[in-house]
Amino acid sequence: MARIKKTKDQKSPANVHNDLAGLDLTINEFGEVIGNKSIDEINKFLGKHLADKKLDDREGDFGDENPLDGYDAGGNPLAE
Repeated sequence: MARIKKTKDQKSPANVHNDLAGLDLTINEFGEVIGNKSIDEINKFLGKHLADKKLDDREGDFGDENPLDGYDAGGNPLAE
């Protein structure tokens, strides 16, 4: 009986958000994440589009630059 040749899977580009177009992440033999976008850029995207479960009880709209604007260091609203 003849063996079936295994073909290498062709990598097709993943469907990603337009802000992350061209993103390519790989993990090397040491477990380090290597990518073509900066970590700061990825974190900025995630901060804008994902809610942090630890911060659900805080006030502020999802995606705000700084949801604590208008509050003092103790979390109390500033007087107007």
